[in-house]
Amino acid sequence: MYSLSALFIACELNSIINFNRNHQTKDIILATLFAALGAWTHYFTAIIAGLMLLYNFIMNKKGRVSYLISGICFFILFTPWLKVSMNQMASVNHSYWIKNQLAEYLNVFCYSRLSGILGNKLACYFSLLFIGCLFYTAFKTLKTFNQEFRKYYMMVSVILFGTIILGFILSILIRPIFQARYVYGISMIYFVMNLPLIQKLLTTYSNSIIKWGFLGMVSIGVLFNLALGAFNSIKNVRIVQSVTQLEKSSVTQINCDHELRPVALMNSYLVKDKTFTTKHYDELSDTCQSKVLFKNIYPNIKDE
Repeated sequence: MYSLSALFIACELNSIINFNRNHQTKDIILATLFAALGAWTHYFTAIIAGLMLLYNFIMNKKGRVSYLISGICFFILFTPWLKVSMNQMASVNHSYWIKNQLAEYLNVFCYSRLSGILGNKLACYFSLLFIGCLFYTAFKTLKTFNQEFRKYYMMVSVILFGTIILGFILSILIRPIFQARYVYGISMIYFVMNLPLIQKLLTTYSNSIIKWGFLGMVSIGVLFNLALGAFNSIKNVRIVQSVTQLEKSSVTQINCDHELRPVALMNSYLVKDKTFTTKHYDELSDTCQSKVLFKNIYPNIKDE
């Protein structure tokens, strides 16, 4: 879903760039269609796609009428999905799953499990360092490259951070609604647009500590992700094995505190005709924002 939304947002951006260069009608039509397709993949992608049209409506005087018509058509194309959005809003009180993350919002910039490995404090410092790097690359990019590149880099940056800030505000004022992966559609483009600057820095500082420090950080990140991927693969194999054993077992009621690890317990919905009991039901159900939702997902987990 997120990769698909990134594809549609990239296609929308490409069509917008072509339209701003040539002012051909087919390009603004394509931009509108790709924006609608992106909006249909995820509700935050709808915000990103709409902000991209709005930004160009404000910043491009020559094509303002075209972008106004495009925005109206975009909203009309999104109308059939408003029913889905309204249903989600109606069910949010008893079936919402995003936990309150108000104290951990800085860590959305980190790898999802970094805080679990380094601890929240170190992960927060890492996040601040990462945010500082983002501002540094933005400053260097705006200073280094040509006017057209700076124009679209600024647009992508404003939309990315604007969407993140909007997600934070909605989460604070209403309820937790934002996850870092929701902005993947635009963040992927943002990081790709930073690659020319990274290449320039590596060639400019060919024999300096900046180059080797950067390469070292990238290497550590790659190795970390490979190791974590291998660990998750092994863990998933073990979960499948434990679930298979439980299905073959003649026991219908299983005490999770003695016979089942918590990781496998959360996959109990895969096991049919078995009941799982635990003394820590309240603690376990807190993994969902709504306990009603937890009961719907895990009907075979019972309080001992």
